[in-house]
Amino acid sequence: MPPESSWKTELLAMLHDRWATREVFSLSDAYGFAETLTSLHPENKHVEDKVRQVLQDLRDDGEVKFEDDRGHYSLLKPTLVPDDPISRESDSELRGTLLTIRDLDDQVVTSERLQGLIKGFGGHKGIYKPGGSERALWVRQTSRGVYPDKDVVPQSDGSWVYLYSPEGREGKIDLSLDTNKGLLKCMTDRVPIGVFRQAESESGKTRYRVLGLAYVEKLEGDHFVLRGEGNDVTLPPLENVETTFSPYELSSHRLGHVARVLRDRRFGISVRRLYNHRCSLCNVGYMLSGRSIGLEAAHMIPVESGGNLGDSRNGILLCRNHHALFDQYAWTIDREFKVRVADDGELRESAVANHILQREGKILPNLPQNRVSYPATEAIDWRLDAFESAWK
Repeated sequence: MPPESSWKTELLAMLHDRWATREVFSLSDAYGFAETLTSLHPENKHVEDKVRQVLQDLRDDGEVKFEDDRGHYSLLKPTLVPDDPISRESDSELRGTLLTIRDLDDQVVTSERLQGLIKGFGGHKGIYKPGGSERALWVRQTSRGVYPDKDVVPQSDGSWVYLYSPEGREGKIDLSLDTNKGLLKCMTDRVPIGVFRQAESESGKTRYRVLGLAYVEKLEGDHFVLRGEGNDVTLPPLENVETTFSPYELSSHRLGHVARVLRDRRFGISVRRLYNHRCSLCNVGYMLSGRSIGLEAAHMIPVESGGNLGDSRNGILLCRNHHALFDQYAWTIDREFKVRVADDGELRESAVANHILQREGKILPNLPQNRVSYPATEAIDWRLDAFESAWK
């Protein structure tokens, strides 16, 4: 029987993946994860009862708050993990802001809401440096910005690279400006900053995509090189992360409960980012209130088999239906990223109208923009061996 901690870790990661801190969700919302939890724990025949029990355990652990007696809950404020880089910021208020930005990672949020959550967001600055602090706290790109920032390039360790232009005077970069000096100080101290990019407006409301936290890596030509946090925030993002793939977790790097929940959640965020928020098999994706809906990061090598959650090449983005079938080895992919479907008569008869049979023998329609971020060969081989063993 799986340990109780695995239920708590899995459900908490799913909750954080769907709701930000202090947002209210219902018991019926939590029941929406029952299908995924059933696929993870097929031996449990009373998953909804288990969800209620785990929510009570999470309340006792200080992770979840019971809002009322009608089955409404909220996630409590995110906390620092051991060896968290945010702890390098000595000011408690600024640490809290950085934690909130991490909690909002990859969401699209209205400017109005961000003004209530993020210190200084009500102003008009592209680089915000709080009074009394030597360091900048966050940067943002607006659609009307005059500085030539570049597109975000996601990496397979969950990090990303973004070239952000320093502020200037009279059309020229001026590194003596306090805002630019604040970013240089973040680079020296290795304290992360928040990064926001303006998204499409909705109903006349200005919105921003929260890219999350990033390190100011260097000043290169006319741009600061910002590198986002990876799946494991306790490890520094690597410049040459694409060179090698480790299929399994490193036994020498053990994570505590809170760090593991955060890493599991960030794995899902990074896979969604790589696949542009659409199922790899059916190419369908839905957004609601700035969040991806109905999409899940499937593991090529499962967690229970030691699969690496630090590298997004051990993942593939799927809708819930195709994820459930993937976990039951109803289908898989080969080294050419072509779809293979189980030779099971009942499956094929029931899947006549499903994308699986339509895609059989064809390359997945939605893969990351960069080929180096495709599912790793070692992970594909593991999944293909398990698929073939399941149908011998």
